[in-house]
Amino acid sequence: MNHQPNSSKRQITRAEYEAMMAKRKAQQQKAKRRRLIVSVSLTVLIITLVALVVLACLKLTGVLGYKNPDDVFGSGSEPSPTNSLAIPDSTKPTTPATKQDGKISFIAAGDNLVHSAVFEDAEKRAQGNGFNFIDMYDGIADLIKDKDIAYVNQETPMAGASYGYSGYPAFNTPQACGDALVSLGFNTVNIATNHMLDKGTNGLKDSIAYWQTKNITLLGAYTQSDYDTIRTQTVNGITVAWLSYTYGTNGISIDSSSGLIVPYIDEADIVRQTALAKQVGDVVIASMHWGEDSAIPITNAQKTIAQLLCDNGVDVIIGTHSHTLQPVEWITSGDGTHKTLCYYSLGNMISTMYEYYCMVGGLASFDIIKQGDEVHIENPALIPTMCHYSMDRDGLQIYKLEDYNNDLAAQHGSQIQHTGPFTYDTLLKLVKDAVNKSFLPAFYQ
Repeated sequence: MNHQPNSSKRQITRAEYEAMMAKRKAQQQKAKRRRLIVSVSLTVLIITLVALVVLACLKLTGVLGYKNPDDVFGSGSEPSPTNSLAIPDSTKPTTPATKQDGKISFIAAGDNLVHSAVFEDAEKRAQGNGFNFIDMYDGIADLIKDKDIAYVNQETPMAGASYGYSGYPAFNTPQACGDALVSLGFNTVNIATNHMLDKGTNGLKDSIAYWQTKNITLLGAYTQSDYDTIRTQTVNGITVAWLSYTYGTNGISIDSSSGLIVPYIDEADIVRQTALAKQVGDVVIASMHWGEDSAIPITNAQKTIAQLLCDNGVDVIIGTHSHTLQPVEWITSGDGTHKTLCYYSLGNMISTMYEYYCMVGGLASFDIIKQGDEVHIENPALIPTMCHYSMDRDGLQIYKLEDYNNDLAAQHGSQIQHTGPFTYDTLLKLVKDAVNKSFLPAFYQ
């Protein structure tokens, strides 16, 4: 049977076909956009959830400033004993920042040598209310207060009243003197001296315990386990690494069971610890208690040790112990690649020694400048000082030497001692003979 074409159906025209395909394509694109939107939304949701989880973890661990619950409520551990020798966080080694410019203003004072006449005068000034030391330092207070780092050599122990206060030869200084030094602005205290064991090992422990109550960097106090832990200070983006040594302790030995160590001058220690200091500091400063007591000329031993420090990369040497003002100079390393600024001795800041030349001291002043990875010592100076006391060995007062005069010199207690009479010009000559004028203020030029 022959079938006839269904008259109800017809051929689709090309135009209709193209229109139909365009409509289908539009529908496919719309569906594709819907799928893309769903996919993006899911991705955003997942990222948000992950971020919330990370944020919660950071809060719990304290990274974002929230304290760990143990930090807030206590970990249940016992508090440290009073005599704890733990190193404060501020003195633990810190890897120095690089590529950050900065400047540190620095000042250092010599021996704070507290004879019995000094603390007796402070007691009289307090009029029954303890000790008043701080007024003795009025003449130099303005030089100390604004410095970023202010160093002092605390010659004598501050073990506490229970040991009895005493002067030469076995010192123990009222801790009120330490309070005064901190109030003046000294924030770096060296106790590695020949008198550090004057009150024995326990006296040293109690001196350390006192200084650890202050917001200062303590030098010269070490346990056997932390002797190679370099003390550092970071100020204005610059890290100063400190070394500290003493030539001896007047024949007194530390108790071997104490856990403490005395930082005696030793070549192997210097080489090892200078290398460690250079790893953690932008600049390395060595506090050296050395030389000959009451001698103005520097010794061959001082020269040898200074050269050793320079050859190993120390940048500045702060010398103490001689109780006299000694030269200042730049030392060049043996290979010619390094220079060290050396103050052989800053003399006494305060004391009642008999010799007039032990009354003249000095403040070491310089700036530490960092530019990128380069660090420089700039504007080195020595500011002469004079410690005055009366014919009765009281009335202690420290002056900038340029503020001293002949009338005060004539009233100084040293006039009646074996060193003979002196005038203000005698003191000026002493300074100019000891220190190259390039390091002295304009007043002395």
